[in-house]
Amino acid sequence: MLLTSLLASQKIMTLEEYLKFEENSQERHEFHAGKLHVISGGTYNHSRICITIARLLDDFCENSKENLEVFASDMKVVSTELGRTFYPDVSIVKGTPHSPISTSKSVYENPCCLIEVLSKSTAKYDAIEKFDCYKTLPSFREYVLIDQYQKLVEVRTLEDVERNLWDIKTFRADEDVVSLKSIGFEATIKEIYKRVQFSEEEGK
Repeated sequence: MLLTSLLASQKIMTLEEYLKFEENSQERHEFHAGKLHVISGGTYNHSRICITIARLLDDFCENSKENLEVFASDMKVVSTELGRTFYPDVSIVKGTPHSPISTSKSVYENPCCLIEVLSKSTAKYDAIEKFDCYKTLPSFREYVLIDQYQKLVEVRTLEDVERNLWDIKTFRADEDVVSLKSIGFEATIKEIYKRVQFSEEEGK
């Protein structure tokens, strides 16, 4: 997820009011307990990785025997427990996406896997705070963090629901196979980082 900053002098909104506001807004905002946070833009590498991983996943899901669907970063995920929404870079749902508001088709609360491409300004936020928020979603089973400045992918898989135990694996080498157990997907590091140019002066 990209950098966010709190909007000043704003009134407290309900989730319904936020969704209506967001439909007509020229900027994207996360919703945190009644307040809006503006989301800034990304880099070349951020966009390249997001497009590539979404394409790989979409091809996989289309041929899967399970009912899987991939969403890009314009789809919001909501934690009704926390009263917060997020724009994950890529999200995956098993079955039908469920919205807490029946009239809204822009937000859902039942992802099984969430993927974030890390920016230097938000890496800690994505790895710690956002992960804790995502864990309030009952359907959430896997979290993928992709570094845009070096070849490094971290996969966190929920191994024991009752004890909230997560297995963490990292992948670096081109031939390493990144496996997502929640959906049965596999891709190599080389495939995920296709067209990424680390020599670019991005994110500095």
